[in-house]
Amino acid sequence: MSQTGPFMQALQGGVERKTKLYETAHSKYFVRTIYAGFLLTIGCLVGGVIAGHFQAMSPVLGKIIYSLIFPIGLIVVVFLNGELATSNMMYLTAGAKQGWVSYQKAFQIMLECGVGNWIGTALLVGLASLTIDFSASPYGDFYLAATATKLAKPLLNVFIDGILANVFVNIAIMGQMRMKDDTAKMLFIAALITSFVFLGYDHVVANYALFLFGQLAGGGFAWSTILLHWLTSFIGNIVGGGFVMGWGYSWLNSDQTVYHD
Repeated sequence: MSQTGPFMQALQGGVERKTKLYETAHSKYFVRTIYAGFLLTIGCLVGGVIAGHFQAMSPVLGKIIYSLIFPIGLIVVVFLNGELATSNMMYLTAGAKQGWVSYQKAFQIMLECGVGNWIGTALLVGLASLTIDFSASPYGDFYLAATATKLAKPLLNVFIDGILANVFVNIAIMGQMRMKDDTAKMLFIAALITSFVFLGYDHVVANYALFLFGQLAGGGFAWSTILLHWLTSFIGNIVGGGFVMGWGYSWLNSDQTVYHD
């Protein structure tokens, strides 16, 4: 390890583990991406179903409930070592800046991770639809309203919201990397994720799940609109998580300074 602080050392170790697994046991890496999408969708499923029961009383209350429950998914992903595209944007872009992985390989892994996350999301959504009628009230109303609100945003807003979403997410990922206590990690992650969800920012994997549930709720939204939203938020997430947080903090630690993260 180079002469850096604990965060950069943990970051280098993470990048090396991810790239080694990708190169030497590719199928296992891909399955971890599927698990990550599946696990993150737990928060969207549980949060949306519960929030739906409060939506009729107050849309704001429903949004608060959803925002408080959704972080369960990311906490599980972190604790079970799932490979999530949005956190890998930070890891791999920082790793590319430091020379631990090529930019080409970093982007390749991000794209494949995004595909695996979608498969995992679709798998849980599909299984849940066999036991829950998402077109029914009250939770169907929640998913329908939430999806319609996001899809109605101009693409520039989606792009900017994608940047901000992944800044919040990777503050959570980077911060918990410095902590040893599991309870502290969970609370830190929950605080940041609750914040970005309540603000309505666009995390592409979270939107995989939300929009699929919205379709099951009877939204009948155009798939072209959904795909364009996913693509725009994915690019925004790369900018926010990859370049603002990953590349930025890598640059801050690339020379001898009084700060060693």
